[in-house]
Amino acid sequence: MTAIDWKAFEHQYYMQCTRQQSIVLARGEGIRVWDETGKSYLDFTAGWAVNNLGHVHPVLLEARRNQTVAPELGAAVTALACHTTA
Repeated sequence: MTAIDWKAFEHQYYMQCTRQQSIVLARGEGIRVWDETGKSYLDFTAGWAVNNLGHVHPVLLEARRNQTVAPELGAAVTALACHTTA
């Protein structure tokens, strides 16, 4: 997998109708997020037309695992997407 310049990607493909953030978030857990340098922040922001349910919430991860045809595959996909261990 190649590295992505997220700021350039956002500039090219996202509507420029709001002020863009000066950081690139690399991961999240609960209410905390971390940028590419490892600095942590509290995430009080929801996305466009979504609720903020936190990052890697155990109840949501379990629901995701249960919705998969092969539960072991669901756990692996969830772990990959959320940077956790299966």
